[in-house]
Amino acid sequence: MKSDWDTAQGWLRKAESDLAAADLCLKAGKSLDTLAFTVNSDRKSAEAWLIANSVTFPFSHDLTRLLAICSTRETAFQAFQTDALNLNPFAVEMRYDDEFGHQPTRQVALDAANRIHSFVIAHFPLAPNRPPTVPPSP
Repeated sequence: MKSDWDTAQGWLRKAESDLAAADLCLKAGKSLDTLAFTVNSDRKSAEAWLIANSVTFPFSHDLTRLLAICSTRETAFQAFQTDALNLNPFAVEMRYDDEFGHQPTRQVALDAANRIHSFVIAHFPLAPNRPPTVPPSP
């Protein structure tokens, strides 16, 4: 049976795959609906962090809500609330609705998703039963 940490690693791999797909869509200038969905990788990154830290959370595409839950364990997640507000429209509205009010640029959305993902990677818990790596002494 997979541990929460192993499951979270799978979610991180999905997020990284989505970021790569979003970057390709942006560079090609095509597939806005695909870009809108794949930039949603930020949600997968946040969920991976929550899973790895054994925090229960509701199924939601609302990144502001997920980051608020992350913030209960790691207050530094609060720094990404503006990014979350910019990314939330990409989760559902932009994918399913051609006309909606708030539309951040595609590059802004991808940059925000990358910032959140990088933060999650930097603050990801160690694998269970694996001691931290100690740098060799000079």
